[in-house]
Amino acid sequence: MIEGMVAALWKNVLGLEVTLQLRRMSFAEAMDKYGVDKPDLRLDLTLCDVTAPCGKSGFRVFESVIAAGGIVKCLRDFYVSVYVYPHWFRPSFLTFE
Repeated sequence: MIEGMVAALWKNVLGLEVTLQLRRMSFAEAMDKYGVDKPDLRLDLTLCDVTAPCGKSGFRVFESVIAAGGIVKCLRDFYVSVYVYPHWFRPSFLTFE
């Protein structure tokens, strides 16, 4: 109902067609992939699970979280992994998918 009203407003006021049905995401998916309940989908900044490599990193903060049953996640920065480091000097932690 709200989607239809928003589409009509955009068409009547701005002259822009909005394709319905708008993308839907569950709360659980948003929190798992983006860490927030209202993610900005214009950027591809998804969280990567780095629990396995961080479990043996020697960094006690990560190791204690993992030992307590928690997980460690990080943001994958596409710009840094592609443009800053040359292909022959790309640290292994930048290759997470």
